Amino acid sequence: MARPAESEAARISFDRDYVSTIEGRAATSPMTAPVYNPATGQVIASVPVTTRAQLDEGVAAARRAFRGWAATPLQERQAIVSAIGDRLAEHAEEFMALLTREQGKPRAGAEWEVLGSVAWFHEIARQSLPEETLVDTPERRVVSRCTPVGVVGAIVPCNFPILLAVWKIAPALVGDLFAQLTVWSPLRMRMSAGLASAGRSGCRVAAMERRASRRPLMTSPVAQGSGLQGHSGLQGLLRRGTQ
Repeated sequence: MARPAESEAARISFDRDYVSTIEGRAATSPMTAPVYNPATGQVIASVPVTTRAQLDEGVAAARRAFRGWAATPLQERQAIVSAIGDRLAEHAEEFMALLTREQGKPRAGAEWEVLGSVAWFHEIARQSLPEETLVDTPERRVVSRCTPVGVVGAIVPCNFPILLAVWKIAPALVGDLFAQLTVWSPLRMRMSAGLASAGRSGCRVAAMERRASRRPLMTSPVAQGSGLQGHSGLQGLLRRGTQ
């Protein structure tokens, strides 16, 4: 499946223009938070603080996209997920550098995480959940079938922010679509959302995230994750790792 040519607007800058991504569009916010380089203590970027209205907008966008995504044939969904892995591989060096600059992870660790994420996208894209016939007799036939459940949220921790996000994103995209909240490492997650959104215009990524490294978590309910917990537009919430 050929990937559409990358437009000027879809190209990613890893040194500026940190924004949220809602329905494939860049979104800023009236409030911003600083991001610090842990090695120097210097501010290396400012990121928009997601508002409750933007969270609602992102979830609504994901729900709209889900209807078409659920009807997309499995092979096409697999091809798209594999293409996202290709895009990540193309920008692997930039992601490694950003991972080290924002989090302080050594080069070897950054390489393991980024390339591991590429491999995860590609391997998940090869998997499927076929129907399983549990009972097949003249009297009855019982079939187990996995179907997309809807939009789910995900909270991603700081220790492996790219890999732990991909562990959720890749399987979810093979079957459904979800809005995401990450409470650490906002630069990498914003770049990841932009990369996935630019790779396929029909695949909407709603990225909701907020936390500035090395600073206490602000009191925003959206930042703390309570904006996702119990959100009426979500069918579930995924959380794995440490915070």
